[in-house]
Amino acid sequence: RIAKDLETLEGDQRDVADCLHSSGNAVRKIDRCQVSISSRLSQCQADVSRTMSNLRGIDERLARLELHTSERFSALNTNFESLTSKISKLESEVSGHVQRMEAGVRQQMCALESRMTGMMEDVRLAVASGRRWSDMDSDQSLIQMTRKIELANSVRDQRVGV
Repeated sequence: RIAKDLETLEGDQRDVADCLHSSGNAVRKIDRCQVSISSRLSQCQADVSRTMSNLRGIDERLARLELHTSERFSALNTNFESLTSKISKLESEVSGHVQRMEAGVRQQMCALESRMTGMMEDVRLAVASGRRWSDMDSDQSLIQMTRKIELANSVRDQRVGV
C-alpha cells in the first residue's frame, strides 16, 4: 500500500510539476502580453495627447474664425442697412423727380395740343380762304378767257368780213 501511495504521490508531484511548468509558461505569456499592452497603452496615451493638442489648436482657430466672422457679419449688416437707407432715399428722390417730370410733360403736351389745334384751325382757314380765292380766281380767269374768246371771235369776224 505504501508503494501505491508513493506512486500516487509521485504522480501528484508530476502533476504539480507539470502544473507549475504550465503556470510558469502562462505567467511568462501574461508578462509578455502585459508588456505589449503597456506599450500599446503608452502609444495610445501619446496619440490621445497629440489629438488633444490638435483639438485645442482647432478650438483656438475656430474661436478666432468665429470672432472674425462675427465682425465681418456685423460690418456687412451695417453696410446693408446703410445701402438700404440710401436706396430708400434715392427711391424717394427719383419718385419725386418722376412726378415732377410727368407734370411737366403733361403741361407741355397740353400746350402742344393747344398749339396744334390752333395751327390746324389756321390751316383750315387758310385752305378755305385759298379755295375762295381759287374759286374767285377761277371765275375771273373764266370771265377773262370768255372776253378774250369773244374779242378773238370779233377780230376774226372783222377780218373775215373785211
